[in-house]
Amino acid sequence: MILHGELRNHNTKGDNNKLRRNGKIPGNIYGKNLKNMLVEFAELEVFNVLRKNGEHGILDVDVDGKTYKAIIKEVQKDPLTKKIIHLDLYKVDDKEKIHAKVPVVIKGEEYLKGMNAVVQKIQDEVEVECSADKVPKFIVADITKINKDKITVSDLEIAEEISVIAPPNALIATIVKANQIVEEDKEEA
Repeated sequence: MILHGELRNHNTKGDNNKLRRNGKIPGNIYGKNLKNMLVEFAELEVFNVLRKNGEHGILDVDVDGKTYKAIIKEVQKDPLTKKIIHLDLYKVDDKEKIHAKVPVVIKGEEYLKGMNAVVQKIQDEVEVECSADKVPKFIVADITKINKDKITVSDLEIAEEISVIAPPNALIATIVKANQIVEEDKEEA
């Protein structure tokens, strides 16, 4: 997936607000052996890229005809409107080991309905270390394969070439039966 951008010369708050009114999103690209570049992207194109790659994906960024491979480091959103107001990209090399935050997807929640239970997510994402070309779009936690009331890092389905920064016993989510929720509510009252 390629994200097209243009260099921008101005970095004031007023200039950035003007860009946003005109359907552009200001951003910057930085990394090893790369001078920090101020860029602007078309808002619609950014939405399409984020929908396909996620907010932590690797993509090719074309800035005025020159292409860089980059990872999305941060997507800043307006707290009220939830519109994207800024994009930070970090230039990477394919074989360079990087740290990236990857979303955790919980699979098999329909299995819990029969048990009258729900999942309470503690962490939405985990930090991984791997080469830039191996960063997954998401990591799966399959509830149907877990025989306990919690999901930890060690329960995640992770490829061998990827290492998770968190300890294996770090909590991702808990599985709570409906009768436990009712009892907890009675204790609080």
